[in-house]
Amino acid sequence: MSSTFSIGAWQGRLQRVCGAVLTALAVGSGIADAAAQAPQTAAGYRWQPVAVGGGGFIMSQDISPDGRTRVIRTDTYGAYRWEDDRWVPLITAKSMPAEDVAPQASAGGIEELVVAPSSPRRLYMHFKGWVYRSDDTGRNWRKTPFTRVSTEGVFDYRQSGPRMAVDPANPDIVLFGSVLDGLWRTLDGGRTWARNNAVPPGADQRGDVDGVQGAGVMVWYDPSAAPVGGKTQRALALSYGRGFYLTRDGGSTWKPLPANGGSPSRMQHGGFSRDGTFYGAGPDGVWRWRDGQWTDVSPQPSDWVSVAVDPTQSKRVVAFNGGGAPHRSLDSGATWTPLPRSVVTGQRDVPWLSWIDNSYFTTAQVIFDPVRADRLWVAGGAGVYRADLPNSANELTWVTQSRGIEQLVANDVVSPPGGRPVLAGWDFGLRVSEDVNEFPATHGPFRRFNSVWQVDWTPADPSFLVAVTSDHRFCCAEDGGAVQTGWSGDGGRSWTVFPSFPKPPDTDLDNPWAYSFGSIAVSADDPNNIVWLGSSNKAPFYTLDRGRSWNRIVLPGEPAADPGSHFAYFLKRKNMAADRVLPNTFYYLHSGADGADIAGLWRSTDAGRTWVRRFAGNVAPFDVFNATLKAVPEQAGHLFLTAGALDGVDSEFRRSVDGGRSWTFVPGMTRVYSFGYGKAATGQAYPAVYAAGKYNGTYGLWRSTDNAATWQSIGTWPGGSLDEIVAMDGDKDVFGRVYIGLGGSGWAVGEPR
Repeated sequence: MSSTFSIGAWQGRLQRVCGAVLTALAVGSGIADAAAQAPQTAAGYRWQPVAVGGGGFIMSQDISPDGRTRVIRTDTYGAYRWEDDRWVPLITAKSMPAEDVAPQASAGGIEELVVAPSSPRRLYMHFKGWVYRSDDTGRNWRKTPFTRVSTEGVFDYRQSGPRMAVDPANPDIVLFGSVLDGLWRTLDGGRTWARNNAVPPGADQRGDVDGVQGAGVMVWYDPSAAPVGGKTQRALALSYGRGFYLTRDGGSTWKPLPANGGSPSRMQHGGFSRDGTFYGAGPDGVWRWRDGQWTDVSPQPSDWVSVAVDPTQSKRVVAFNGGGAPHRSLDSGATWTPLPRSVVTGQRDVPWLSWIDNSYFTTAQVIFDPVRADRLWVAGGAGVYRADLPNSANELTWVTQSRGIEQLVANDVVSPPGGRPVLAGWDFGLRVSEDVNEFPATHGPFRRFNSVWQVDWTPADPSFLVAVTSDHRFCCAEDGGAVQTGWSGDGGRSWTVFPSFPKPPDTDLDNPWAYSFGSIAVSADDPNNIVWLGSSNKAPFYTLDRGRSWNRIVLPGEPAADPGSHFAYFLKRKNMAADRVLPNTFYYLHSGADGADIAGLWRSTDAGRTWVRRFAGNVAPFDVFNATLKAVPEQAGHLFLTAGALDGVDSEFRRSVDGGRSWTFVPGMTRVYSFGYGKAATGQAYPAVYAAGKYNGTYGLWRSTDNAATWQSIGTWPGGSLDEIVAMDGDKDVFGRVYIGLGGSGWAVGEPR
């Protein structure tokens, strides 16, 4: 992570901004209330994922010894079970306990997920600090009475594990290593839990990065040890950064392993062979523990992340570094052979997973198949892959097997008139969905890792799009991809980077991210007229020649430093919009700046040259964070605004019909996560309006066909997903069809049955 980004610095800024916004909770007198109508139910909606495939980061996997149950966990949303020929989601409105079926209650990555070796239908899951149990392979979960533990700092070590291990001889005995609260054990299937203080919490690995605590405690049972009294006696625990501990009585007592001249204290993955030898890989290298002795068996210096131990051949081990480069040993790590690798698309699988640049193959956990000899499975940075590795093989060919996985993190979705939906997200750019049932073969803007933050189109030529593209890793600028913001003239199928980027004053122009991220809009009448608001509180700029030259926008009374209103790149913030009818007209939601009171809704009617504040003060409470401002198609001066859904804040959905001069509450609609517009219903002149939020206090997805006067329910949990809805847009050509972007599980489409 680049030194230009500090989580601690942003946290401080968040606190200052929150304080400023809290003083403005009483919104201006232009806001009027209105009576809400009773909700209605629209014709039943059919929801399905938009086929994209893969994404997220598959953190780990587990397979029962008989091969019947195979599961994976992800870092974005939920987990999956392999069923027949595809992955099936495990975190759904049907599978989770009633208390967890609520907005954002079950959105997020899973900290750990394991199968009970002796009972393949039994699963245990660590999620948001709680431990859950399922006795039907994840079709139904129940929360165990576990004392909730902290998961702070797990993210940077999310691919490490396992932090949970089930006794191979007894499905009721589970060891659980937490991030900050040490080692726990249950002897009765999760009904009761006890902490063992002999194994300390993992050491603080914070270093120079604020808020990162470390990997905590990891645990492994030795399946070669004969059970005594119905439980496996020998297991290892790693207190990350402190060292290993051994139990010989099933976890009642633990003793530190002696170093014996050297031992690792940091590992990412490991496992026992059938003869009781333990292998582990991590920042300290690849190590072997046998007969009480540690031996460094690293093939070479590298950032080792995983080691796969063959359950049938004790001496065969495969080690992988962070880039996925494999090394194989047939003699317990004494000698190693590097193996070239390639990636191909599996039958009926996701083609873009093999199309992307796999020279760096992000790797989490690799394991051998317990039933099919020679087969390896990898949990990777973009999906799941398998490879067959007989001892005679000199190359490893990964075959994609990610069908059913939808784990990309959405940022935006737009559906221009006459075009196809364009899906934009983190990590792997954007895609034009030519067919919602078919996986795309490529992604844009270019063949590289990058994130697209917002997309806009113009009524003058709906096939003309602009997109903000910036690499959030703050690394690897040498490949020319730090910022690829630009335009498309064919509906998003091909892209051109702007010939130049804005150059703010007092900015280090040697920094490839000098102007990046943020919000963008293109004029209703001229594709050459574009306004771009960069993040990090940069001032907005406008161009009249499609990015060949840029001019800084200066608001009256703005401060010299940090004049903008987009302070953090990762926000779901879209606060620059173009009117969909009026020429050269743009709207800019400013939430205030240090040292100057310039909060309000600003408008330019001359292509961005000059701006007038139409509404003074914060339009909505907390509109500094994930606010979304959108102009209504075919309706001059019509705007809708949500401040985004914040915990404990039911902020009203707002609209303006006079270009932002005055704002009214949309009757009954609050806590809106996202919204969009689609084709008008038959007999109606106003576009259909779609929203995800609360109507009369009830959360759901809603549609209005009468200018936001009344709303009909079109679902609550689309496709059973409990993920947060972060983007939304209606189809401009087909009434009733609507697309949503999810916070960690791709995109979905809904339409009347």
